[in-house]
Amino acid sequence: MTARQLKAVIHSKRPLHEGFLRVYQYEFDVEKHGGGIKRSTWEMMERGNAAAVLGHDPDRDEVVLGNEFRPGLMVAGDYPYRDNLVAGAIENNETALEADAREMREETGLVLRHPVLIHSGAYVSSGGTSEKISIVYGTVDTSHAGGVHGNATSR
Repeated sequence: MTARQLKAVIHSKRPLHEGFLRVYQYEFDVEKHGGGIKRSTWEMMERGNAAAVLGHDPDRDEVVLGNEFRPGLMVAGDYPYRDNLVAGAIENNETALEADAREMREETGLVLRHPVLIHSGAYVSSGGTSEKISIVYGTVDTSHAGGVHGNATSR
């Protein structure tokens, strides 16, 4: 037996902030499981989609991680510099594979080879943002890895 799909529609959208992060207040008309419609208000962040890459050197059995300041960690009371997968926004009609090749080059100075899309987009926190992050695997040569890299124009 297939469950009936409930319906929800956007009733209105109002901008609250439009900067690096865009935040809007939405009103939804949401069908309830027990019947009837409820109007719900949510603040949602929209910033586009992102891609993260696990860069692996199979010859040296090493993975590449980036270490950056992350303001959300500091706001949460944690140490704000963490090792993370190399990642960034998907820009200008790029594919996740193209974005991750660019991010690997910008953030580490390494060339991503043989990228494979592992997941086409997981929602990172769908209760508060529309952002999806794609996951990519690819190989890199870490024999000359090291140093400080990055995009001077990024935050």
